[in-house]
Amino acid sequence: MVPRLWWPWIGGEGDAIERRRSAQRVAFASRNLHRFMTGRHPALRVALVRGAGAALHRVGERRWRASGT
Repeated sequence: MVPRLWWPWIGGEGDAIERRRSAQRVAFASRNLHRFMTGRHPALRVALVRGAGAALHRVGERRWRASGT
C-alpha cells in the first residue's frame, strides 16, 4: 500500500505521480538535447537548426503580412 501524502501544499498520490512523470519528461528531453548538441554530426545539427530557424521566420513573416502593417 502506498502511503498518502498529507502535506497541505502537496496533493494526493495522483499529483505526486504526475509531478514525477513531468520531471522525468523534462530530464529525458534535456538529456537528449544535450546529446544532440554535443554529438559527432554537426552537419545534421546545423541543418536542423537552420530548418527550424527558416520555419520560424516564415511564420513570423506570414503574421506580419496578415497584420497589414
